Amino acid sequence: MKRSGSALFDGDAAASSELVRHRRARTSVGDANDAFRVRLLTDWLAVQGDLDGEVAILAAAQRYDNTYPGEPSLVDELAAAVEGDEWVRAA
Repeated sequence: MKRSGSALFDGDAAASSELVRHRRARTSVGDANDAFRVRLLTDWLAVQGDLDGEVAILAAAQRYDNTYPGEPSLVDELAAAVEGDEWVRAA
């Protein structure tokens, strides 16, 4: 396997085994995005009542929504998780 100059630059070169390299090769951007959404939702539920934590997670969700405008809104998903499905964002 060809290695780059830095293991930090090349995750495949940094992998310690063929199994890890194989798993990394099968991870898609969609999988990573789904994992991020799940992690943010989990964190969101955990910080309820902590205003600073809620604001930080909402800011991360808004950055995600701005980066992926074609996907369902993560901000709306977070709000629905605590307010119910009928939540409407104020204009």
